[in-house]
Amino acid sequence: MVASLRLRAGTATDFAEMARVGCEAFKGNLINNALFPEHLRQDSSEEDERQWRIAVLEKGSQTAGRHYVLVIQDGEGSGEEEEEEIVGWAEWQAPKDAGGTELATTTTVPESHLPLAREPASFDKDALEVFRQQTKLLSGQVLGSGSEDKFWCLYTIAVHPNHQRRGVGTMLVQWGVEMARKSQSAGIFLFASPAGKNLYSGLGFRDLGQAEILGDVQCAMLWEPPPSAES
Repeated sequence: MVASLRLRAGTATDFAEMARVGCEAFKGNLINNALFPEHLRQDSSEEDERQWRIAVLEKGSQTAGRHYVLVIQDGEGSGEEEEEEIVGWAEWQAPKDAGGTELATTTTVPESHLPLAREPASFDKDALEVFRQQTKLLSGQVLGSGSEDKFWCLYTIAVHPNHQRRGVGTMLVQWGVEMARKSQSAGIFLFASPAGKNLYSGLGFRDLGQAEILGDVQCAMLWEPPPSAES
């Protein structure tokens, strides 16, 4: 029997497992390799990356309009004893003027769970700054300075390698499409790798332009709501 998949909101209690899935999903990714380069790697590098991802999630959860959406695979059992597995997740940022959503996924992190005071030794903070500057430059070129605030933005999407090609990524992107429609926003903006571009193109996104960032090509992609029948 094929296990069922469902969406649910992510909370602070999920961050450790989300970080683990993220580490597996981005293993071998060129940008991830630039952030955690070989020459800085230590015996603790895998744990360093996991802890860094937890800290990023915790910091993001303090941002107004930040939403974590999970795809869950239900296991055996029933009721409260039912086991579940996070097989993928997405980090969405709502526009400044967006209303509520069906999945109220913005969470508050307890004071005992504070972001890391500094990046781990195996992390290249200069590479992160390059990534931020170059993605900001590309978004400014294709949208105009400050225009991202009008759109839903997909910051991260991670699908565990064992669960790829099951429609997990599509579920996570379609959640954002539905939210963009319901909130009547300008649309959705995101960056995609060439490997992930087909997923978004199949859901109605168009390629606005691309650039090489940290050795990987990033495609700026936009989804816009179709014109209403009244217009």
